[in-house]
Amino acid sequence: MVSGPVHTLRYNLSQALKHKNLEEAATALSHLKQIDPLSVETRGMELEFLVKKKDYKSGATLALQLTKLFPDSGRVLLLAGHVYYGLKDYKKAATYFTEASRVNPHRVSEYWRAKALTQMGAFAEAGPILELLVRQYPPARMDLGWLYERQKKWQLALDQYGMFLEAYPDHEFALKKVVEMKARMLDSKDLIEEMEDLAELGDETPPHLIPPLIEKLLKTADVEGAREVIKKNLEPLRSKFGVDAGWTCYRFKAFDLAFELFALNIQTNLDNFKFLNTIEMCARKCNRVAGLKTIYEALAAGHKPLYGRLRRLDKLLT
Repeated sequence: MVSGPVHTLRYNLSQALKHKNLEEAATALSHLKQIDPLSVETRGMELEFLVKKKDYKSGATLALQLTKLFPDSGRVLLLAGHVYYGLKDYKKAATYFTEASRVNPHRVSEYWRAKALTQMGAFAEAGPILELLVRQYPPARMDLGWLYERQKKWQLALDQYGMFLEAYPDHEFALKKVVEMKARMLDSKDLIEEMEDLAELGDETPPHLIPPLIEKLLKTADVEGAREVIKKNLEPLRSKFGVDAGWTCYRFKAFDLAFELFALNIQTNLDNFKFLNTIEMCARKCNRVAGLKTIYEALAAGHKPLYGRLRRLDKLLT
């Protein structure tokens, strides 16, 4: 039977985690580990704390231990999935979410399994899960819309975002997505005209319209047009929209444009292994290795792993 102090501490910790009050959560967890250190509840809350703290590296170490100690705990398996999702190891995350769903069938584990599968590009597996979930869990329409976006099925994505807005009409991100999907279905000339009209009215170009415009220009081999759009929108492209546009340029082998866009956003992606490998490849392709070295040198003092990358760049320059 759970003692009064343990029950109270579990409740206080769960509330602190729910409200993302990490300082209070750390205190409650410390006390709980002193009087109830080995239970699955305490260890699970410790793992949840690391997830909320976004300390995924420590979380991975603990998750490995706990999934062996408590292989039948759906909650531990779900949290392990969150750890690897945070680490962008989507294959391992999907495995844990699948196992969590097997141990304790629930829409939450199925929802996260579908998200991980979508990130992996396993659309054929993720789609049926999300199509089933949206009937009982309307927020999943955003994820189904994103899946269709990944497949470049703009109308289907627009339909999902529209149905999501029927339930949540003031959702700012969904409203932007509707505008973006409509923009993606315009040809580049019409989209440029729309953006010019906004400029004439004194309105800023919505950042989420820039990546689809760049993609449309590159599809017609208008590299200089894409370059001009980037030049005019450097500040709004210092964001996820710049990263999105960078990946678009990379896919179209416009490596110099991809390099520029990735360089704008490098500080927010220093832990992204794929991002750094790609900007280095772009630098090699467009003879910007020296420029990338200068960027790394300015950032290395605050991010030690860059020193190893600097040594590799030095070898390319000698």
